[in-house]
Amino acid sequence: MSSNGNGNHIPGSMASLAPAKPKRKWTRRPREGGPITIEKGIPLPPPTHVSKYPWSQMQPGDSFFVPNGPKSLFGTCSKRTKDGPHKYTARYVQVRGVKGVRVWRTE
Repeated sequence: MSSNGNGNHIPGSMASLAPAKPKRKWTRRPREGGPITIEKGIPLPPPTHVSKYPWSQMQPGDSFFVPNGPKSLFGTCSKRTKDGPHKYTARYVQVRGVKGVRVWRTE
């Protein structure tokens, strides 16, 4: 029997753990399609992401309401304020009996 350091005995089956499996050795496989090459002058395609919220259309003082808005909208406002030239803030509000999040562009 083994001891766990507190004087308590650990049953033999738990004291001797199975030996660890040997680590698998990774081998490189040939890349399909040939080697990777660096190319110059390739234009970047236009963005295809369409925002769920009207950030780009807002002017200072504008706001939008999201019924049952996600808590993550507060973090999104903070990130956009930190990263971009515009400032946003959000508050939990109730509009016509519906709880949600209202976002304002402040600057």
